[in-house]
Amino acid sequence: MARRAGRIARRLALCLVAVSWLAGGVDGAALAQDRASLETQDRTALLVTQMIARVRSVDSPEIRVAYAQSLGMVIRYLSAEGKLETIDDSHIDDLAELLEDESDALRGVVAGALGHLGPRAARAVPALEEALRKVEAMRQALPILPQADSAYTIKQALRKITAE
Repeated sequence: MARRAGRIARRLALCLVAVSWLAGGVDGAALAQDRASLETQDRTALLVTQMIARVRSVDSPEIRVAYAQSLGMVIRYLSAEGKLETIDDSHIDDLAELLEDESDALRGVVAGALGHLGPRAARAVPALEEALRKVEAMRQALPILPQADSAYTIKQALRKITAE
């Protein structure tokens, strides 16, 4: 099981490198340092930390969403394997901060990731509620826009987190 988790973490790290390369942001020295860090620290926690940092560091909304989707896949995997203890409170706080992003698509992806954490993400409820208020205010201000927004995902995340 641990070997499988290690293989998956390495594959996800390679996906992260590929997306970075496509975005023109691969630094060989940084990759070597990341690899060394992966050998000495909890790989999954480090991967989550790095993925959150990548989401924050990229200017392109599309690439930020791609990074966030990769992060969501990691969190879904951890949830399925019963290993959510890898995600600590600082990760949850960082994800909650990402809900303030201008990109509605990114907010939806991050809300979905928080929802997979379930009650573990209770500290993110205020940020989710604020994100939902913003989406609903935008809907009222611009009713002609398509309703394909993050509201449904945010509501679903709130249900999963606050379910008893």
